[in-house]
Amino acid sequence: MSFLATFLVLVSSAAATQQAADPALAHLKQGNEYFNEAIKLFEAKSWKQGNEARAKGIESYRKAIELNPKLFEAQRNLGDLLRRNAPGATDIQHAVEAYKRALEIKPDAETSSRLGISYGALGKTAEAIPAFEQAVRLDPSVAMYQYNLGFTYVELVNLEAARKVQERLQTMDQALAEKLLDKIRQTSGEASLIGRPKTYSNPKIELVAIPPGSFELGGWTDGQTVPGRKVTIKSGFYLGKYPVTQAQWQAVMGDNPSFFKNCGANCPVEQVSWHDAQAFVTRLNQLHDGFRYRLPSEAEWEYAYRGGTKTITYARGDIGWNSNNSGGKTHPVGEKPANPFGLYDMGGHVKEWCLDWYASPSPATDVSPVVKGDEPMYRLLRGTTFYAMAGSVTTRTKGRIDEVSRNNGFRVVAEKVR
Repeated sequence: MSFLATFLVLVSSAAATQQAADPALAHLKQGNEYFNEAIKLFEAKSWKQGNEARAKGIESYRKAIELNPKLFEAQRNLGDLLRRNAPGATDIQHAVEAYKRALEIKPDAETSSRLGISYGALGKTAEAIPAFEQAVRLDPSVAMYQYNLGFTYVELVNLEAARKVQERLQTMDQALAEKLLDKIRQTSGEASLIGRPKTYSNPKIELVAIPPGSFELGGWTDGQTVPGRKVTIKSGFYLGKYPVTQAQWQAVMGDNPSFFKNCGANCPVEQVSWHDAQAFVTRLNQLHDGFRYRLPSEAEWEYAYRGGTKTITYARGDIGWNSNNSGGKTHPVGEKPANPFGLYDMGGHVKEWCLDWYASPSPATDVSPVVKGDEPMYRLLRGTTFYAMAGSVTTRTKGRIDEVSRNNGFRVVAEKVR
């Protein structure tokens, strides 16, 4: 027998002796075997048997940890197996705890990265940042660690930090750098203006003068009654008589993103994100037609929606499109009755983007938009859609700033330039 062969036999024998002497290592070995078995079963789509192996592996790792809480590999592998084919948030939260214990034993870049991914899966985006930052500190050469950090900065709308990561990625992985740049552009709204025609025409949006007044903002939210807040509209403003149409969008932006293109040019434009709507407003303002355009604040939208009435129920009945009369699609604007202010389609057609960040319930105390919300990627949508149940009052929902949906459109506020 050669020296190398003899050495390997001795090492193998020593490892076996160590495992026999250390029950924790024996349970770790058993856990690893169940882990590998579970992976093969999941790949073969043998879900029941795979979950049985997964459960046995988790039990083995926990026994190893009970015997030796400082066993790094058992803690990290437990986290990995808890995340694998996890049935719900509870197992992922347990994985987070296992990764944190592993990191207390030994700082490790890959474990930090997996911890960040687990926080992301739980929707705890802010908590993922320190984990990804630690992974980058421990091993700055791994492009995927950099990408995960940059992506999470974008999710928190910290675009300055994301751009710095993107610059580092340029020299490491061009494909990941470009992917992160696309994410930054979508979130910043830059993508909404890329490639647009340099010249475009005025869509001549019809405006309705909304008078000053007071009303109770709120009173209901997400289907529940909440205390209202008196808001005074001190100065009148102009609001689009209709939602922005496909023809108006085409005139300004040079394309038509709508799902219901067959509906016709006078139907509301949809499948536009909050940033897309902002891009439309930006280009509209560059026409310098005597008005300054923007999206409405929630208070402005609701005041206009109610049309000076003291209730929230005027929109019930046949004033808007709904699941009973729409045929599951949008229609040309202005075919349903106007509200008391002369505004059409606020009682049911497409949900409309507002300036406000989403918060529930709204903390607004005046006509100003809410500038800090519950979640940094979400803005407010108001109104009901063509598929809503008949008799529904207007809803307030949230939408990601990069979200597009056939249910989402917008209308604009206009202020005269003095």
